[in-house]
Order: sequence, then C-alpha cells, then structure tokens
Amino acid sequence: MTRSLVEIGGDRGPRGQAMRILIIDDHALVRRGMALLVLESFPEAEVLEAPPGRDALLVMETTSVDAALFDVRMPTADGLELLHDLQSRWPTVPLIVIATFDAGYARRVLAEGAAGYLLEDATPGDLTQAIQVAISSTNGLSSRVVRNLFSSVVPGEDG
Repeated sequence: MTRSLVEIGGDRGPRGQAMRILIIDDHALVRRGMALLVLESFPEAEVLEAPPGRDALLVMETTSVDAALFDVRMPTADGLELLHDLQSRWPTVPLIVIATFDAGYARRVLAEGAAGYLLEDATPGDLTQAIQVAISSTNGLSSRVVRNLFSSVVPGEDG
C-alpha cells in the first residue's frame, strides 16, 4: 500500500501552508491533466499552471512555490535551459523534470540540479511520490551534493 503525503502529514509545504505546485508545459491540456492528478493526491494543494517562458518566470517571481514540474522536451522552450534558469534563480525550489529519456539523460538532469526525474509513462502514484520526496527532501542530499556527485559521471558540454 502506498502512503500519500496526506496520510503522513497533510498537503502542507515547507512554509506550513497549503502546498503550492507549479506545472510548466507548453500544452494547456497536459497542464490541466497534471493539475488534476496532483489535486487527486493532494486535495488541499494549490496548483498553478503556466506555459514555459515569461509566464512561468512571472509565477515564480510573484508566488511562493513549493515545487515545480515540467517537461524538458517542449517545442517552444529548451527544457534544460529552463531547468538551469529556475535552479539558478530559485535554488531552494525543488524542480521535478518529466521526460522520455534514458538513465544517462536522467543523470545529466539531476546533475543540473533537478530534485526529481519522472518518465512520461509514470503512474499517478509515481507523480505523487516524486512530489512528496522533492518537497520533503527525504533523500538527505542537497541539490549541490547531487550535482557534485554526478559531475564526475556526466561529461560537460565540451566532452
């Protein structure tokens, strides 16, 4: 039996208030579907949606967000660039990347600072668990430690 965050402490974020999750995707239908899945697991959460680019950055600048989820492969934005931008500007916000790529790509994304990595064929339970782990930091590793660990495994852009 999978235990949800609601069962072990409620859908409260680190701020002690209702958890706020930002979903960034270039497709409104995908954003809405993910929002419904998040709300199914965390009914008291506030889910914000934004397309990549200025709208997503505006939400991050004006709202205290507990975690952000986004696809790295979007026709209108470079997901790795978005990850880098969000991580550098809001290093304390856990970023969960959703992708169809293999383990090598997952290592690269985690090395860039993502708090979580989900495959696009993940189950709703996987999504719930990824949010729970990212917000609670139950792995005990800071994003800087993860980047340092993976930097020896993932080659830089020049090699």
